[in-house]
Parts: sequence; C-alpha cells; structure tokens
Amino acid sequence: MKKISLFTSLIIFSISAGFCQTNTFPTSGNVGIGTTSPAGLFDVHSAYYTGGYKFMDNVMPNPSVGFFNPLAFALRQGKILFPDEEFATGINNVVRYDNNNTGNVAVTRVNTITDLPNSSGYGLEIKHSGSGESPGYGGFYQSFYSGMNKTIVQLFRAKLPSGYQFNVASNSVGTGGSNYWLTNNVGTGKWEWYIRVVQCGNAGTFSNSGYIYVTGNPVPTSAAPLIWYMASCTAFDVTNVNSYQGNTILNQNSIDQNCSFRISGNGIIAGNVLIGKTSQTNTTYKLDINGNARANKIVVNTTGADYVFDPAYHLLPLDSVNAFIQKYHHLPGIPSANEMQKEGLDVGHNQMKLLQKIEELTLIVIQQNKKIEELEEGMEKRKK
Repeated sequence: MKKISLFTSLIIFSISAGFCQTNTFPTSGNVGIGTTSPAGLFDVHSAYYTGGYKFMDNVMPNPSVGFFNPLAFALRQGKILFPDEEFATGINNVVRYDNNNTGNVAVTRVNTITDLPNSSGYGLEIKHSGSGESPGYGGFYQSFYSGMNKTIVQLFRAKLPSGYQFNVASNSVGTGGSNYWLTNNVGTGKWEWYIRVVQCGNAGTFSNSGYIYVTGNPVPTSAAPLIWYMASCTAFDVTNVNSYQGNTILNQNSIDQNCSFRISGNGIIAGNVLIGKTSQTNTTYKLDINGNARANKIVVNTTGADYVFDPAYHLLPLDSVNAFIQKYHHLPGIPSANEMQKEGLDVGHNQMKLLQKIEELTLIVIQQNKKIEELEEGMEKRKK
C-alpha cells in the first residue's frame, strides 16, 4: 500500500509540477484540468482525448451557437411532438407555468427580438413580475405524456440572464424513471441550447411532463421584472428512431390525424406535389393527383366569354353546326371524348367554352324567337 501511495503521489506531483499554471488537483473539492478554478467536481477545458481520439472539445468561439449546437440538431431523428418549433404560426403549445396562478408569469409571442437566432422572426418573451409563484418563479411547459420505457428529449434555445437557472419538474414518469439535463442549465445572458431528457421507467404510474421553472437572484418584482427570451422550443420522442418516415410535412394544430399530409395554415411548397403517385407523365402540372379530390370551393382564373355578344362575332349557322357534328361527333371548339381521356380536361378552359356555347345558344334562341314573332305577325295579317 505504501508503494502504491508513493507512486500515485509521484504521478500527481509530476502532473502538477508540469502543468501547475492551468491545472489544479486539490486534496478536497473540485478538480480542474486546463483551469485553476473548476466549475464542478471535474472540469476539463479545451479538448480531451481517449485512446488517441478527440472525445470532446468545449471550445466554441461563437457564443450564440454554443457547444451543444451540433447535438441539438442531431437529436431530431425522433418523433417531433411540437412541429412549429420556431413559433412561425403561434406559440407551439408553450404555456406559462405557475401552480399558484398568481398572474405574475406571462408568455408572449413577439417579433421585436433584435438578435433572434431563428428563421421565423418570431420568439417568445417570458416575463416574471412578482413573487408567490410556484415552483420557483414559475416558467413554462410544453406538456407531453410519459409512458413505459419512453425516452423524450425536450430542447429549447433561450437567452436567460446570468444569476438565474432553469429547473425541471415532472409528474410521475414510472418506476426508476428520471429527469436530467444533457446541457448546462444556467443563464449566461446569451443564446444557449438547453436539453432536458425524460427517461421513463418500465412500470408504475405515468403522467405528463415537460415543465421548466426558473430560480435565482435577484428576485423579480413588478418594478424590476425578470424577462428572458426563447427562440425555439420542442420535444422529440426518441423511443423509436424516425417515427415520421418519408417526407411527411406537418403544419397543423394536432398531431393526431387521419391523413398522411395535412396543411391547416398557409403552406408554401416549392416544386411539384404528387398525391397517390410517385412519378409524373407530364411535369408541367404543379399538383398531380391519382385519385379523387374534394374541396369546399375551387376558383379558376378565366377570361370569360363575353366576346360572343360582340356585334362582330361570327355565329355559326345551325346547318354548319349540324354538319360538324355529323362529321366529328362533338361540338365545334369542344375537345372530343378521346382527347379528354388522353389529355385530361382543363377545367378553366372548359368552363369558358361551355359558357361560350350557352351564350351562342342564347343568341340563336333570340334569333329564332324573332323569326317566330315575325311569322305570327304574318299569320295574323292573313287572317284579317
């Protein structure tokens, strides 16, 4: 034992002597490598290696990206629970959290955050303006339901002032279940990624989770409220990887749906959209559907057919129309049945042509009516 103790002491002494300016190995308390003021029990600055391979590097020169930025995006292989992550159309189910309902916590969607690191232009402002909230100063939640053996990752990008920290709260997540931070949970006054993991047990009681509250100093008051911002917030169920297969697009109010693709807002889609098929015969069609389509109303751009009533318009005589029908078996100006079956039907153009025929028939009826009136007048004169 003495030899081992002496050997260990020599190693520690050698390391300390060689790196005494950046390392600290106190007999009690925190241990630091690359720093003389470790922030935790074991604090490694810059990169460190295992087996000759770089294992981790916490040097990140851009404070608005953050060390965990790559990890935050890598976690997106699971089932997304709240699709409007950057608050493009609303608050994405983010609700104020205060068990005492003091009214001192407010969540507001704004577009006035000057350094917002997202593409939507919208973020959330969370304001704490008093005391008496519970737990802590209150906060927010995106409620998701736990379940047997589930793993759910909740991640959000926030700018919380220094002196404050985020804390997790949860109802039961099963026997042996746990909640923990994958990232730091303290405020830095800069945009940071915060990642919280909920790992559920394999038995017991399961309930809702997703609760985050704030603690720290100074205590917020109505005169000096605590205000912080959120650029994105969502959660992923990573129990099964790629739960949303293929190119499913979500823009809706509810995840539960009876269709594969649903747009409830103003969806913008580039390129052609195919429904019920995987390829197009004619790529000029922006929307190509193999099946029936249903809508409450369809508006098609058209020029109308008022030109029929122009005095210079040439109205085909009925005998010419009859000759055309006898020869081609369809009306002049209207595609044949074979053409329609082969090429489909241009609804806008067809409606205009039908209107043209109705207006032509109207003119013919007017002409015929005039001739009938003239004949009746001639007959009346003969009677006299």
